[in-house]
Amino acid sequence: MKGSINKTIDFLLGQLDAIIPELNKQGAQLMQEKKYDQARQIIAKAEAVVAFQGKVSALREEWLKLAVSATKKSEKKEKPVSRKMTTMLKKGLRTPNDAFFLPILQALVKLGGSGRVQAVLDVVEEIMGDQLNKYDYQSIPSNPKILRWRNNAQWARLKLAQEGLLADDSPRGIWEITEAGRQRVREETN
Repeated sequence: MKGSINKTIDFLLGQLDAIIPELNKQGAQLMQEKKYDQARQIIAKAEAVVAFQGKVSALREEWLKLAVSATKKSEKKEKPVSRKMTTMLKKGLRTPNDAFFLPILQALVKLGGSGRVQAVLDVVEEIMGDQLNKYDYQSIPSNPKILRWRNNAQWARLKLAQEGLLADDSPRGIWEITEAGRQRVREETN
């Protein structure tokens, strides 16, 4: 009985681990679409899931203590599932989002005014090569396939669009500089 309950709790924790990146993805998409109220609702839901996950982990630990002392038979102890808990990166270790502003604008000028996200980020990496550090090249906790600096550049792009330096009505997956963005590049590079 103890083993099946442990497996059930571990399964639940695994399911919760899978939900969080999906909520993060939905929240980021809503932010890009400027649906801030819906994005806040998704963020609140993600926070609730993380809190619930913490409660389930605590219950699992409590159950292990109860189950061990309640059984008289010597059962083979199951090894707890190893789960990596992530914490926020300390302030100042990664390159800040605003450091990406000018390189993004410069990359778009170099690409003729617009480009697919991947192409823009490749040029940004060339421009910022010596500025990016080991923390920037780590993956983000919610998705091991996404490098931190690329995620931060996406957030920087959102801010640039809000400031009118990038077009906010470009087709999905395309970044496009505005005349105000071109003017900013001229001002910053002269």
